[in-house]
Formats: sequence, structure tokens, C-alpha cells
Amino acid sequence: MIMIDTGPDIAGATRDEWVWYLNDDSDGYSRSFTEGIIEDRDNVIAEFSRWMLENPTLEKITWLSKIASQTSSSVASITNATGFYLDYSEDLSALEGKLPLMYVVRDEMKQAAGKWIKANTPSATAVYMGKHMMFWERPKEFNRALDEFLSSIDSK
Repeated sequence: MIMIDTGPDIAGATRDEWVWYLNDDSDGYSRSFTEGIIEDRDNVIAEFSRWMLENPTLEKITWLSKIASQTSSSVASITNATGFYLDYSEDLSALEGKLPLMYVVRDEMKQAAGKWIKANTPSATAVYMGKHMMFWERPKEFNRALDEFLSSIDSK
């Protein structure tokens, strides 16, 4: 199981947790990605594209925005809203020691993710790099980490 820049739970009480949204939406992320995508689609997509990138050049933002724009606003809104209710914490914890597990996490979430991983899936491999699009912006580093993980499975 390989998880790329996502944690087990989508929403939490504080930014000290490994989450995308805050339960009370005090940072406005939930609203932005549900109502905002319908009200101000182009701006939300451009800002999300910028957020995903370590090196947000106009060319990269335009390319990602074009891809994101292929999903209708209503589908994007529903998809983002659905995520608010998902919590895979118990599922991932149940995999501990039973299935090889790798987390590839953006650098800014290292502390929160590392704390959760250590407490719940300590045998998992955790790699921290870049931002959300690390697999695209850092393909050599990402592929090297992936190859090492897959090789460690082959040797068991």
C-alpha cells in the first residue's frame, strides 16, 4: 500500500494533526473547495495548482489548472465534500505489520505525519519531500524512494 500525500483522516481539530480540513473550517479550506469551486472556479483552481507546487511557475500553474478544469465544479465540490467525512485511521492501523505500507508526504506535513505514523503504523516506510506534486516535480527522488520500497518487499 502506497499513500501519496494524504493522511488517514481528512479533517481534524488543529493543524497539528495530519489533516486537510479543520473540523470548524476556521481556515476556510472546506468552504473554498466545496462552495468556492462553484462560486469562483478559476481562482480556486489556480490557487490549488499553486499550492500543489514547489516551483509554481506560470507554465506549471496553467498546465495543472487545465487538468483540474476537466472536472466539473459540481463533481469537484461533491468529491471534496465527501472527503470531509472519510477517516481511514482504523483501516491503516489494522494493516500494521500485515502489509508493506509506504507514505510519501510533502515536507510541510512531516511533523504531524511522522507523529501519526510512529504511533499507528511504526513499521511503515515514510518519505518526505517537496509538496503535493512531488512525484512530478522530483521524479528521480520519488522513483528512487519507490524503487527502494518495492525492492524491500521483494527481499522479504
